[in-house]
This record gives sequence, structure tokens and C-alpha cells, in this order.
Amino acid sequence: QARKSNIRRADDIQRSVRRTFPMVSPTYIDIFYKSTKETNKNQHRKEKANQIVDRADSNIAMIRNFEKNRYLSSNLKPYAVLHRTIKNIKAGNCGESAEAVICALAANGITNAEITSLQLDLEYMNKKTGETEYKVKEPVDHVFVISDINNDNNRVVIDSWVGFADSISGAKAKYKAIYNDQQLKDKLRFHRSMFRADYAEKYNRLPDFDDFELKTNLSFQTDEVITKEYMEEIGEYARKTYPELIL
Repeated sequence: QARKSNIRRADDIQRSVRRTFPMVSPTYIDIFYKSTKETNKNQHRKEKANQIVDRADSNIAMIRNFEKNRYLSSNLKPYAVLHRTIKNIKAGNCGESAEAVICALAANGITNAEITSLQLDLEYMNKKTGETEYKVKEPVDHVFVISDINNDNNRVVIDSWVGFADSISGAKAKYKAIYNDQQLKDKLRFHRSMFRADYAEKYNRLPDFDDFELKTNLSFQTDEVITKEYMEEIGEYARKTYPELIL
């Protein structure tokens, strides 16, 4: 229902990825069964949940091993080995979803794409001096794709693992809501301790945290820019192999 046509088109693409490349994600399973593991007294059900997670993890490890050694295992192009392996094994986390999005974009003649990761920017600023005493960029375990769908300089985040497409600002807001959980809290606690240690070493005293403002932000880090030539090559393959991706 997005007003902008590029976001609607990007969302159609990520939905086509989820239909064409159905994947079991151990992270999804783990979240789904979390309450079962912690509160259900049925031992068999707990064991079954753990078995499903372990099986999915094993299958993803197999995919990534194939990807690492794909040039040795097949006469197919590297991307063909990867996409067919994802399609056949039907397991994946965000990395595999991002690779499937690349395939779908290419199938639809979209030749600009970046594999992008999420990171937490954190700094402690001295309120009195205005100087930053501690600053770090901490990776968050999640990747997705950014593309200029309509070649109009309006880049769109396409995340088929979470299941959405949105503008850069809209995606950041979504990720803040999604990752405002224990993962970020653990990182904040860790860096609070690191700042305390660094400050004590530098000034020979512990910091008074009332004197500092903690600033945090989720930002994007480009991991890989896919070249136009490579996207065109993937597109030729994808249109023949996965015509259902063409919208």
C-alpha cells in the first residue's frame, strides 16, 4: 500500500522471493519455539524444537560450504550453484535471503544492487566539553539489499528475510523497532564497560556517567556492490531458471 511506486515494486519483488525461494530459518524457529523451550514441561516437544533448529543450522552450513567451494563442485556459474542450492535445500537466514533478492532484481532487469549490513553506532559525549570520549561502530548480525529500483536516485531497502521493502529512513525505523531487544542491550552493556575501562586507564579514575550523553544510532554499511555486468549475467540466468520471479 506504499504511495511511492518504487517501494511498491520493491515489495512485490521481495514477496516473489519468499514465494520462489521458501526458506526455513533457524532464527525464526528459535524465536517461535522460545516459549516452548523455556516454559513447556513436555520434554519431547522441547527436544523436537531443538532438533528442528539444529537441522536448519546444519543445512545453512551446507549452503555456505557449497558457496565457499562452488567453483570446485560444478560447471555452473557460481551464482547458479548458490541459487539452486538455496532453492533445493530450502533453508536460509538473512544472507541467503539477500542473495535471492539479487536474483529477483536481476530477473526484472534491475542492475544496481548492494549487499548491506546493519551496524550500531555508539558514542559517549562529555556534556561539559562537547567532546566524544568513546566511539565505536558495532556490527549487528543482519544483512539485506539496497537498490535504486527505478534509477531515480531513490534507494530502497529490500529485506525478504524480515519481509518488507521501504525507503532508507523507513527501514531504519523498522530496524530500530525490531532490534530494540536483548542483542542491542547486550552490546550497550559491553561498551559501557569498555568505556569505563578506557576512561579509567586514561584519567586514572572512573567516569561519572551523569557527565556523559550516550548517543546511539543504527546505520548501514555497504558490504558488496554488485556490478552491472554481473547483474545482467545473473538476470539472463534467472529469467530462464526462475520465470516466476519476473513481474
